[in-house]
Amino acid sequence: MRHNKLFSAAIALCAIAFFTMSSVASASASTAIPVTITAAYDFSTFPNVTGTFTTTGALTISGASTMHVDPNPNGIRAHCVVTLIAPNGTIIIDQQCQFATSMPAPYPTGQGKGR
Repeated sequence: MRHNKLFSAAIALCAIAFFTMSSVASASASTAIPVTITAAYDFSTFPNVTGTFTTTGALTISGASTMHVDPNPNGIRAHCVVTLIAPNGTIIIDQQCQFATSMPAPYPTGQGKGR
């Protein structure tokens, strides 16, 4: 009997939450505005490099930047952590970088120029 009361209470709470949330209008931007980040680094201290950055688009800030690069043994890929230090806060970008790709296969007709 106690299990049924608990189950009924849980269903009632879920129903209340559903109807409460469904009446709230969702807010979304009418048009997405891209952000471009441009950074320049001094690689003389590789793999921990420093530099500066600027942004354009929906976010216009600038400041100091650091990047830690952790390349894999063959140097084709690296794990990079970029820290953008702006006056009102910090942005951390965790990225996997690929510096080289395998050569593309030729087109079926042999007319490709990918090699």
